[in-house]
Amino acid sequence: MSQNAVVDGAANAVDTQKGDYPDFMLKEIHEQPRVLRETFAGRFDAESGRLKLDELPLSTDEIKAIERIYIIACGTSYHAGIVGKDMIEKSARIPVEVQIASEFSYRSPVFPPNTVAIAISQSGETGDTMDAIAIAKKAGTPVITITNVAGSSMTKESIATLQVLADQEVSIAATKSYTGQLAHLAMLSLYLGQERGMLSADEVADAMAELEQIPAQVESILSETSIASIEAAAAGCYKAHDVIFIGRGVGTATCLEAALKLKETSYVHGEGYAANEFRHGPIAMIDAEAATPVVAIAMESETRERMLTIMGEVKAYGANLVALATEGDARAAELADHVIYLPQIREMYLPFTAIVALQVFSRQIALLLGRDIDHPRGLVKAVVD
Repeated sequence: MSQNAVVDGAANAVDTQKGDYPDFMLKEIHEQPRVLRETFAGRFDAESGRLKLDELPLSTDEIKAIERIYIIACGTSYHAGIVGKDMIEKSARIPVEVQIASEFSYRSPVFPPNTVAIAISQSGETGDTMDAIAIAKKAGTPVITITNVAGSSMTKESIATLQVLADQEVSIAATKSYTGQLAHLAMLSLYLGQERGMLSADEVADAMAELEQIPAQVESILSETSIASIEAAAAGCYKAHDVIFIGRGVGTATCLEAALKLKETSYVHGEGYAANEFRHGPIAMIDAEAATPVVAIAMESETRERMLTIMGEVKAYGANLVALATEGDARAAELADHVIYLPQIREMYLPFTAIVALQVFSRQIALLLGRDIDHPRGLVKAVVD
């Protein structure tokens, strides 16, 4: 493994002007199709039938030898890591542990031979993540960094950098950098699966074709009609003291990120749960008199039928139910007070589309409450110490 293989992918000039947008958060939400389109462009070689990830200085034999992956990150990047765990384990069959960077050093982490660490940070300067990288390197574990800032401190401590192409993100609440991180994790999972012989060429080609469709799907979610339905749902929830997000599988990590976006931007208490786990105690938080909002990610998936059952229970307890459902899903509409329809998508990739809708949802609640969208109280863009 070489000591450093950093590719500078920051291609576009930084635009720090809001243009016609009222705030940077909305502008950056709308930049996500561009970020995703540029990230996926040119990665799949149709002639050879292979996904290219030239940033990784690992041979096929070294990739086949990987026995464990640690993903270390904080905040929004940690939520991306949870999605990445599912992606990598499914595609490459490598055990993955996702660790909050600030807690990593206190756990006496074990580094078996052939362990790789993936560090994720928007800024590439997050202090806790830098400390975790130092621990991994001391154990002889190579580190791959996913960051939005070329030449940042984390890139200098890594064997490779996967450069998020979000350009500067001005709003404190991360949006486009998050989906950019997801894009790299999706491609990394496919590449590892390809090199380990776990995915056929056709499977990689099909997955990449679906990833390349996501920018257009995000654009449809950001259409005037779609945003109107999201804003209507937000208008029915913004007076609440608590908002609960429930999902299953990769939808659970999306719920955690949605709850964080709500808390960051509006100061409304939000919590994300695995839907079935929500029934083991937290369901008592639903107040029928207050019609506590519950946002359910119920898109087409292996867990959809169980989600619909849980949604019925939640509604019976008196919740104000908002459903994220696949276009044309009449059953979700029958259960929910508000439905946000999203395009059909592979279950593993629903975090891309669901989070965009929930970014708009959280921002709208903050707007209705008169919050400072781009500069929430007490927050900074990067926590470096």
